[in-house]
Amino acid sequence: MVDAMSTATSVLEYRPAQQRVIDLLGRHGDDGPDIGPAVAADLQAELDERLADVVGLLPDGEDLWVGKTPLAAFNACQGRWRAQLDAPFAWSVPAARGTVSHKAIELTANWRGEVEPGRAVDASIEHLIDDRFQSIGRFLRTLSTVDLAELRRAAVELVTAFEECFPPLRSRWRPVIDGKSRAEVCGGRIVLSGRPDLTLGQAMRGGKVIIDLKTGSPHQHHVDDLRFYALVDTLRIGLPPRRLATVYLDSGLPVAETVTEGVLEAATERVVRTVTAMIETRWGTAPTQLRPAPHCSWCPAGDSCATGTEWAADVGITRAA
Repeated sequence: MVDAMSTATSVLEYRPAQQRVIDLLGRHGDDGPDIGPAVAADLQAELDERLADVVGLLPDGEDLWVGKTPLAAFNACQGRWRAQLDAPFAWSVPAARGTVSHKAIELTANWRGEVEPGRAVDASIEHLIDDRFQSIGRFLRTLSTVDLAELRRAAVELVTAFEECFPPLRSRWRPVIDGKSRAEVCGGRIVLSGRPDLTLGQAMRGGKVIIDLKTGSPHQHHVDDLRFYALVDTLRIGLPPRRLATVYLDSGLPVAETVTEGVLEAATERVVRTVTAMIETRWGTAPTQLRPAPHCSWCPAGDSCATGTEWAADVGITRAA
């Protein structure tokens, strides 16, 4: 992927935002030494050992699945995390935007010839509606004409921003959109699950790059999300990715980090600390720690959480319906 990008820049002209992504994701002299497979084995052993005691609190026949969203939710507020466990997921137009957009980006990466964002989004919506095995298809079929138009508008905006910020995804870069990955800890009692927005390259040839697409402002949990993906990928295939990047589509700003042993150790430490607290809070005797913040306005606990209600009233935030 890296050499292909470097070659491509010599024969194609890119927008400045696209060139920033190319420059950031290509291989650099300061990328550091390649990390060998021994590191993956050491990380696996460390996770198995440090979580061995707490995994005994899990009920018989029940495994713990951990992804980036529960990790972030738990560290933001344990009460909100517990409320989300009990609240059934419900699709909404904002929630569906990402799925529709990512499917459209996937289609554009494999489309024969050029395709404009609106057509790709229409094809994405049609494909998801026709898929009767996914809940989003059932949701899309219930939308009114107005809601479907709003979803299409939002998705076209996101796909257009991606097109403006990214160079065309060449097949030789081996792009994978929303690729699933998982790693098992403690004999499969704990499963670490990741689904990066985009990966480029191969682990054995120049190093894989894992990319998340965001809107809004940079945040520490965006860094943590990517480090978690890097840990899962390292455990899964035995070799770490080379680089991690968050691309903020509304600003065209890419933020990257080279994967080092220190980055993987930081991700491991966060997983051990958070998973231990998750299990002890849900199945042990540890109290649930509440951390009121702006997320209280859309917490599933609603008015049943006195701490969040009082905090929202004090700062003048109206809770979402």
